[in-house]
Amino acid sequence: MKLDYVDVGMIHYVDDEKDFNNIFNGEIIKYAKVLKEKGVIKSLGISTHNPDIAFKAVETGIIDVILFSINAAYDMLPANEDVNILFEESTFKNRTYNLN
Repeated sequence: MKLDYVDVGMIHYVDDEKDFNNIFNGEIIKYAKVLKEKGVIKSLGISTHNPDIAFKAVETGIIDVILFSINAAYDMLPANEDVNILFEESTFKNRTYNLN
């Protein structure tokens, strides 16, 4: 496409407070803002599975786009920042799913 910019610059998988704070209080967001000011990034976005993080990102006033994943295998389970929980058999015991 021979472009010198991207429409959306995404920071992916921002799911917990620690990651959020590292990104929004550190060098990553500073660099992303510089790229946006230069026009290299037209819109700045994040992806998350955590609604609390999504709201915090909106409240910064910096984020233009949020990719909020809806994944039944992940999002129908109790909230947890440890993705490894998804692979434990105990996670699925006593869970009822109505897929009709």
